[in-house]
Amino acid sequence: MKNLLSEKYFDILKLKKTNITFRSLSSSFDNSKYLVLSDRGTYTHIDNVYISKNLLNEIKEYLYNYFKINDIIPTYKLFEMFKEKLFNYSNCLNKYSLYGILKYYFSNDFKFKEGAFITSSSYNNDTILEKFEEICYKNFDSSFNFKDIRKLSYFEKYKIDNFIERSKKIIRYDKYDYINIRDLNLKNVDIIIKKIELEIEKNISKDCINIEKIFQRLKIFLITHNINNIYCLGSIIKLYSNKYLYSQRTKLIYSNGIFKNKKELLIDFIRINHTVSLSDINNYIKKLGEKTNSMKNYINILDEIIKVDYEKYSLKEFYLNNFELINTIENILENYKNEDYLSLESIKLSLNKKNINIYLIESLVQMNLISGYKSIETYNKNHKYYRPIIVKDNFDINTFSELIYYIFKNEYIEENIDKLTIKDFSNYLINKNIIYSSIPCDFFKNYNIKIDEFGRLGGDYIK
Repeated sequence: MKNLLSEKYFDILKLKKTNITFRSLSSSFDNSKYLVLSDRGTYTHIDNVYISKNLLNEIKEYLYNYFKINDIIPTYKLFEMFKEKLFNYSNCLNKYSLYGILKYYFSNDFKFKEGAFITSSSYNNDTILEKFEEICYKNFDSSFNFKDIRKLSYFEKYKIDNFIERSKKIIRYDKYDYINIRDLNLKNVDIIIKKIELEIEKNISKDCINIEKIFQRLKIFLITHNINNIYCLGSIIKLYSNKYLYSQRTKLIYSNGIFKNKKELLIDFIRINHTVSLSDINNYIKKLGEKTNSMKNYINILDEIIKVDYEKYSLKEFYLNNFELINTIENILENYKNEDYLSLESIKLSLNKKNINIYLIESLVQMNLISGYKSIETYNKNHKYYRPIIVKDNFDINTFSELIYYIFKNEYIEENIDKLTIKDFSNYLINKNIIYSSIPCDFFKNYNIKIDEFGRLGGDYIK
């Protein structure tokens, strides 16, 4: 599938240098005139799909009749119903493929939801929410959980969470439990919410506060009123407060109805401080109640943020019009104008300006602010081993392995024909600050470079 897409539709490798997520990518596929869902997360061209016209019409007729008395049908139930005929008269082998085929042919007749449901054309999200609320109201008179709902309906957990976020009749009662608002027995709501808002007002800073802090300060009062945890407290704020907004995902209470996600809060934090360390960011994220796992990777995919030193970050907007800094860097690089490629590690000692370092130069090159250069993505991002490399725009090299092969073929072999060992070539690259210790495997794989038992290099490149 990856090869098919890279050849016929787009270069899949370019996704590594973008912020395209699987969700946005699958959305593009879903709206394609030529691609249909064929399995979980897998798409195929419509020309590869076969299904009998008679069977298609039979399924269509069934759905029309079904929706006269029902609202929604999960695709897996429809697949089980027609499973034998699908195996005999089509190459549709699973519920995902059936969903993709029916959506391709009948998108004007029915609505297709979340890759899992089919509804009548008049059905909408509010109707689905009402159906969910109706099920909960009829079947539960105390707290209930996902498994309880699943026994009575076809809704998946992620969908239930979405309903709870939108519903004004059902709230989150605990981390994994829900409750109908009528069963919460909440008395004197106005007094309760006023006390909560006053406590928030006294303690909030920079437009938001972690809900855990408010719960701990009002714990005895809240428990007395059957609000036993932060989940229930968050639901009450979301439902009744006109002054504050609560986000279940970030566990933050926001003032003046201003909701900001983790990315927006992080960008605001950097904007206020101009330059921050990874440690600063982790401490800030912890205060928000968020996890800091893989925070460095998360920062690296945000288009608004750049690395300006070792584990230090800033915003691109601060550098877009910093012409003095850009001119200074271009003047430094002018000393190497005869070099097609340049390891920034090799010029580190000559960067005597306090506000200039190899990370900042690389970032500005990646932003296309330094004329005449482009950046080559190297393999090891560890500070100790990292060797950022830039090359001339007109230099026909785009990957790290291409650069190493260019050096090997055009520089090393001619001067070192008697030293064709992996150790000698590695030392050559180390001395040029291209690598720290080892040559990446892609160099050997992509160019069919062989290594014998004595570490000698061989292949078609040697004449």
